[in-house]
Amino acid sequence: MEPTVVSPFPPEAWPSAWAWIQTFQDRVCDDYAPKTCADFVAQQIARAGLVRTWGVWADGQLGGALEVQALSPVTAVAHLLFRRSFWGRCTRPAAAAVFGEVFAGGVEKISLFPFTDNHQVRQFLRALGAVEEGVLRAQTRRGGKPLDVVAMALFKEAFLCRGQH
Repeated sequence: MEPTVVSPFPPEAWPSAWAWIQTFQDRVCDDYAPKTCADFVAQQIARAGLVRTWGVWADGQLGGALEVQALSPVTAVAHLLFRRSFWGRCTRPAAAAVFGEVFAGGVEKISLFPFTDNHQVRQFLRALGAVEEGVLRAQTRRGGKPLDVVAMALFKEAFLCRGQH
């Protein structure tokens, strides 16, 4: 089933998004990420005025959250979070719908920053047309150890040429 993408992400569903993270927290969270559901929800509510959010629905279930923060009129940063059961069947059409909407609003570049060891997300982003712009060495810490992040970018022109929209 094709997912439905709706903005904004329902604020009352942030505890569900926290639950989705728990099975793969080591791949998406650093030492500075919220440690409790209450802290996660408070962080997301506090960010509400800074980011635009979308919820992803399929088969009557909410299973994805995307957020985009404008850095300027032409650049933005995106974050994606999906429950495990949505990976592979909902992620690509949902991300393509959101990114298409963001690009239609004038943004020309969307940046994303997965950890270097999160190969699944990096591969997913490349499939959407994102390119790796470089590695940010020791950008953060996980388990007290330095952790590298990959700067990836999705450009409007390449995205539209690939027919992702």
